[in-house]
Parts: sequence; C-alpha cells; structure tokens
Amino acid sequence: MSMQYRSMVPVLLLCASTLLVGAEAQAEAAAQSERYVSLKIGRSTPNDPSASGVTFSLDDGISATAAVGVRLQSSFRLELEGSYRSFDFIKAKQGNTTVALGGNADFTSLMLNGYFDLKNDSPVTPYLFVGFGHAWANAEITAFNRSMSASDDGVAYQSGLGFSYAINNTLSLDLEYRYFLVPVDGADDFSNHEIMGGIRLGF
Repeated sequence: MSMQYRSMVPVLLLCASTLLVGAEAQAEAAAQSERYVSLKIGRSTPNDPSASGVTFSLDDGISATAAVGVRLQSSFRLELEGSYRSFDFIKAKQGNTTVALGGNADFTSLMLNGYFDLKNDSPVTPYLFVGFGHAWANAEITAFNRSMSASDDGVAYQSGLGFSYAINNTLSLDLEYRYFLVPVDGADDFSNHEIMGGIRLGF
C-alpha cells in the first residue's frame, strides 16, 4: 500500500463531517428520515495474496464494523464506518516449496459508504452499497522459530448487497455480502469476501 494515501484520512473525515452535517439538516425536513447507528459482525474469506513470487495462504477470519449514518432520502443513506478484520497465516508457497507459517494479519479501516435501499411494501428491504476510505494493515509472520512484522496503510474500497428486516420503525436486522479491496504497490491487491449480519438502530 502506498504511503501517498496517508493524507487521505483528514480529507475523508472532513468530507464525512460536512456531508453528515448537511445530511442531518435535510433529514430533519424529510418525513421518512432518520439517523442511525449500526453494528455488524461476520466471516471473511481472503483471496491469497502474492508478492515477489511467493503466495501466502490465509485462513478465514472475522470482520466487525460499527457505523453512524443518516438517511438523506427515502431510498438513500450515507454513513461513516469503522471496521476491523483479522486473519491467520497458514503457509507460504514458492514454486514447489511450501513452508508452514504462524502469525496473523489485521486490517483496520475508516470508510464512507453510500446505501441505496430498494423500498417496497414489505418489512424486507434489499439494498446496494459502495464505499471508499483508508485502511491500516499490520502483519506478523512466524516461520522456523523466527518472526517478522510489517505495517502499511492506503486507500480502500468496498461494495456489496444485502437486505434488512424491519422489526419496528427504529430497529432493523441486516444480512449482507460485501467485497473489500486494498490496492497494494508491487504485489497482488489484498481483497476478501464477507458475509455479515447485524443490527441498525434509528434515533
């Protein structure tokens, strides 16, 4: 991940703050508007990354998100999301040589997401979303009783789809699929597939 993206964090926070403040003003005037908080947790399946001819295998891991958002229109929501992902290393392979690995890789991200709700007359609402932001990665690898660590950060993207079930006017249950991507300079981009479930509470 390129260091040039470090300056993106304050820009992202400023954009999110401006948009959310403006969104709240619009939301107060909309009959179906609401602010909300959400919590989600799920299972992540990473694609095996490669660098310098070495392919690293990672076990499935966990992902968790916390977000605050606002409904701009009946079908559109905007939110600021913090997330965490963790994966264990399994092995590294180069050509015909395979080495067992220990250690783990952790990803923390701050994302600005836009959601489009496909409104209908039922309590089940399908939705689509896209997001961009910044991710921080920390990895520790152990092999042959030796350990090494590395960290980096850079831009991140995600997209997905899912559906929510409205229990009442303020509480909903969410179930979704999402694809998370972090471009990496000089190596395969890191990406993973996630199935997540959670709750969303309006206020």
